[in-house]
Amino acid sequence: MQALKFFYDTGAVCGMKPPNKQNKPSGYHDDAGWRAGMKSNRQIIGEIITFVRFFIVGAAATLIHISVAALSISQFNLPVFRANLLAFLIAFVFAFSGHFIWTFRSQSHLARSLFRYFTISVSAFALNNLVLLTLVNTGVLSDIVSVILAAAVIPLISFTASRLWGFRS
Repeated sequence: MQALKFFYDTGAVCGMKPPNKQNKPSGYHDDAGWRAGMKSNRQIIGEIITFVRFFIVGAAATLIHISVAALSISQFNLPVFRANLLAFLIAFVFAFSGHFIWTFRSQSHLARSLFRYFTISVSAFALNNLVLLTLVNTGVLSDIVSVILAAAVIPLISFTASRLWGFRS
């Protein structure tokens, strides 16, 4: 417990030293400024945790997408765009559930979040298909490698839109 108090008192946790009553740093009239800095540091850490959760759910959804598409192409001889659509729908269900329940721990209405996330996902899927079409038409890469590269383009755009709009209360 003393170690935690030391880190708190010295500001080692967040890089800020709390003011003491005898020797306040300039610009501090009370503890409010220091507490605001602590709050913003907690918010930054919270955003990092949210991003890591998004990455984990998104990576799993991407693996599901790629696996379903590859299996559909190689084992069931589905055309690449049908395989990609099937893979997208299956991965969407997984991703929405994970993001709603775990990543964003959304308090917003389920139907509203579902609509918003579906809008984001369909937009991302359209971009994904544009990239896929470009890669497939070049003929340089196999269909499966093209699906993998196209699926890898989307996560950052999807995170930003989901964080700012999709799961907002």
